[in-house]
Amino acid sequence: MQRQRGFGLLDLIVGTAILSAFILMTAFALSRPPRVHPAALELQAALAEARSLAMTSGEISYDPRFLGADGATVTVTPALDDPQHGSVISVYRSRPRRNANPLSLDVGFPPRRVPVAFSVAPDSAGNGGGEPFAILISSAGYASFRNGWPLPPYPPPPGSYFTSEQPCSDTGEAITATDGVATETHPFTCREGTYDASSPAS
Repeated sequence: MQRQRGFGLLDLIVGTAILSAFILMTAFALSRPPRVHPAALELQAALAEARSLAMTSGEISYDPRFLGADGATVTVTPALDDPQHGSVISVYRSRPRRNANPLSLDVGFPPRRVPVAFSVAPDSAGNGGGEPFAILISSAGYASFRNGWPLPPYPPPPGSYFTSEQPCSDTGEAITATDGVATETHPFTCREGTYDASSPAS
């Protein structure tokens, strides 16, 4: 008759080690300061600033730098020191179009370096993918995308432009932020040019 093997000291040691490792990993995850949601809120603030600039871009300006401004642009580019887990969010006056003024950084919203990577979920309009990407806001508040732009080195050089951009899907887009541990996805409404990261959705 075969003897049944019970739990021995080695089994107890291995089980205790696994449980301890799990407790330590959980404690580390809970003790990490939140990074993804604050970064999503930074992108929300950048797009709100760009929309405000875009809606007033057709008004008369006494600053020669802003004459002929056409909407506004938000770029999300990989951080050069950590391209896998870091991004730089920048807001520019005008859009990179041939007949518009060269892009000018918005002095009211300096570039923000955040410890996450952003991506846009692929859709039927051809939008989607990781960084870099640009979101362009027209003077009417409507958004369009440009994947793979700007190219390094960042920021885009003065006078850089392109002749076409990808239309934003009427159903909206989904923009995801991740730091390799936590992930959040929030909706971007194309017809209004707004990104709602008010709650830490996933």
